[in-house]
Amino acid sequence: MALTDRGRDRAEKLACGRSLDGIWERIAGPPDDHEQSCPYCTEARERLARLHQATRELTEHEATDPAMEVSPNLKASILDIARTEVRRSRLLPLVQPDERVAEPDQLTVSERALAERIRAAADSVTGVHARRCSVELDLAGEGERADMEAPEPSETDDRPARIAVTLRIAVSARTVIPEAVARVRTAIGEELARRAGLVVTMINITVEDVYDA
Repeated sequence: MALTDRGRDRAEKLACGRSLDGIWERIAGPPDDHEQSCPYCTEARERLARLHQATRELTEHEATDPAMEVSPNLKASILDIARTEVRRSRLLPLVQPDERVAEPDQLTVSERALAERIRAAADSVTGVHARRCSVELDLAGEGERADMEAPEPSETDDRPARIAVTLRIAVSARTVIPEAVARVRTAIGEELARRAGLVVTMINITVEDVYDA
């Protein structure tokens, strides 16, 4: 059973760069060298291990009692819940890591907290309602910085973490969409730079609905 749905890009990444799909595929075996030392993978494995156990029990019941067969839709719903729970606890570093392996003693912020600040920033723009939001660590650091004020440099060599934001919004029918999207981008960039000292390299915004003003 895969952790992704066919035809949709649902791959979720941890702060260290590993995907939940990859961890799920290896969940029945021992953790590899990276997973043994990575706090993000360790936590994800612990959560997914409980899902794996429940899935195995369902499979065993199906094999012995056809009446216990679980529909594919229910299985998909269970996986969606599991994926949400893992993402909800994801921690992103505040300092840009030099490698994909996250340091256990890094200063971190939860993805959930960042998403809440991002949605609040988007909602502050007249005629915009924020919806689903996700945040990823930009390990490559190749994206162009969003239009915002850069955080003040620290006295150490640590660089602020670089992140990429994906946000879906609904807008009022009276809203000029390009202008609203530009204001949302600015609001998000300024909010994250001011509140968390992060560098936003990319903000992908999708207008998925228009509502009556």
